[in-house]
Amino acid sequence: MNSLRTSNLLRRPSLALTFALLALAVLIAAPRKAAAATCPEGICPCSISTQYDVVDWMFGTKFESNPNGYMANTGGTGNTPIYPTLWPQTSTAQGKIWYSKGIITNDGQSEGYAWDVNTYDSSNVYFALTNPQGTWTFPNYRQYADPQTSTGFYPIAPRCVSNTATGKLYDHMIPYTPTDDTGYFAVNNCVAQPTQYLGGADMQLWAPTTYSGLPDPINGWTLMNLLYNYGWNTTANNWNSVEKFYFSETYGWVAWELWTLESGTTNTYTKTNSAYMGQYEATGNVPPAQPGCGS
Repeated sequence: MNSLRTSNLLRRPSLALTFALLALAVLIAAPRKAAAATCPEGICPCSISTQYDVVDWMFGTKFESNPNGYMANTGGTGNTPIYPTLWPQTSTAQGKIWYSKGIITNDGQSEGYAWDVNTYDSSNVYFALTNPQGTWTFPNYRQYADPQTSTGFYPIAPRCVSNTATGKLYDHMIPYTPTDDTGYFAVNNCVAQPTQYLGGADMQLWAPTTYSGLPDPINGWTLMNLLYNYGWNTTANNWNSVEKFYFSETYGWVAWELWTLESGTTNTYTKTNSAYMGQYEATGNVPPAQPGCGS
């Protein structure tokens, strides 16, 4: 979902953007079949007895065994299903989790668009791509650009976390500065636009538990929660926006909410957007549409 804030002034594309575009060409140039497991080629960094593999939670074990399935929308502001596709990590490339949020006709077949894309390796999971601002027009999208990482993507969670720990499992902050590292840029018709900045960000991963405030049946499921805070408000001394991503180990991404800081307050947030994907469908998944940029 990632309703990235775009109020900051545009800036000239940086060297980091150039490297990120190179990484993008690798990301989208070679489509692969959906994976049947998250650990091909023996790349299984997590200890089965003591750790969760965060990729299992973000993708959903149901779709590892049945790549034809998807999660239908069951409520929220946006009528958004999730069509998940996993491209497994290899010895030479990061893995990718594609979350298509709609269906278009592309190259004569039904394919998924727009999408969020998380990449992963043996160390971390990263935000990579998200839907365009405003109207979703294929092949447009936005790309995260953090020059502190080799890929340019935002690290949002460790690959492996304790399966007995409670509370906050991970907290990675990119502090606000006038030229901070929370960059992103739009790619419109395969042309990269100038880099923009969120004004700081903080990614937190919380241990699995239930959330009674979510709608039925999701409120009865054990969920891992990713909090994505961004846009530092120097007056309120707090974040302008908080996105909440909820992941089920069985069904993957099942809920998303956007909470916005109320004007004139320091800690009062209002839910301004949401999507709940609480119904598993065994058939109907589609592959993610590929923009063909860099090919």
